[in-house]
Amino acid sequence: MYPGFITGQRQQTGSGAMELPASLHDGSRLLIAPSLATAYLASLKAHGLEALSNGPRPDPPPVGGLSKEVTDAHYAHAFDGSAARAQLALLDPTGEVKTTAKTLQKFLTGGSLTFIDVPAGAGAAALAIICSIATLRADKSLPRLPLQINLIWGEISTPARDYAADLIGRVASSLEDQAITVNCILMPWDVLSELSNSELVEKLVVSKASTQQTLLLISNFNGFLEKENKKKAAYPQLAELLKYSSGKLNAAVWIEPNMNTAKKGLFPFILKGLAKLTGFASPQLAAHGSEECDHKFSTPYKPENTANVRLCVMPIDLIKAAS
Repeated sequence: MYPGFITGQRQQTGSGAMELPASLHDGSRLLIAPSLATAYLASLKAHGLEALSNGPRPDPPPVGGLSKEVTDAHYAHAFDGSAARAQLALLDPTGEVKTTAKTLQKFLTGGSLTFIDVPAGAGAAALAIICSIATLRADKSLPRLPLQINLIWGEISTPARDYAADLIGRVASSLEDQAITVNCILMPWDVLSELSNSELVEKLVVSKASTQQTLLLISNFNGFLEKENKKKAAYPQLAELLKYSSGKLNAAVWIEPNMNTAKKGLFPFILKGLAKLTGFASPQLAAHGSEECDHKFSTPYKPENTANVRLCVMPIDLIKAAS
């Protein structure tokens, strides 16, 4: 693995747990990574969604879906919250998600990485993490080591995949400035379909052959899996992805809003299933379980406004049992 963050000129967080650049934290709030915030605002303007994003935030926030209408609502009102949640897991400003932060950081310092993001939505989680790493490099908080990422996005919604493609195109040059190269594969993925999942696994296997490490990111899936009671039907496909993200130099991180349906429903169900995977043991899961953190962030379209982000996250490290 690669070393963790290197201390540079940083902004002290309110908790004193970790120092972060002023470009990512203003002392009390997370700031969306500058390159991603700029790309997101430009994308909203290009797609005629500025007025929608500046309107009142729905409560509860939109969860997205297959149609362009619900995708637009989610993109305009919930993208920044999803990005902030992923940054919270990576940057850990309050020191409450240490295992997760260390897991993410060690995979993104340098080298080559297969990075699977499902369900990708408009790419908020993976882009927030990658663009934050680029910001830390620009701030000289991280070494500027070459980092080659094969980013595999699986998402069922065509409009959401279109927004993700738009955003990666807008941030690519700023990433390259920090020696980060992203080769992106966007593909339709239905977690309830064995065939669809097999197509994603095939891409994963091909990519793994040419990279040193593999990181699986699952995020914002609780609404579909738990609330719509789809977790049993989805589990075999998720377990297959997790098996291909197991062993040395492989890991997974599962990010959800901090809700009882995730931490007391979905996560225990997944852990129970993983314990039954033939030939695998997960001692780190037993030791760490899920981690929780609530924080504030600045909204990119109205930086003076503050919103809350709630995180419940489960780092997953499946280690093959000794024969």
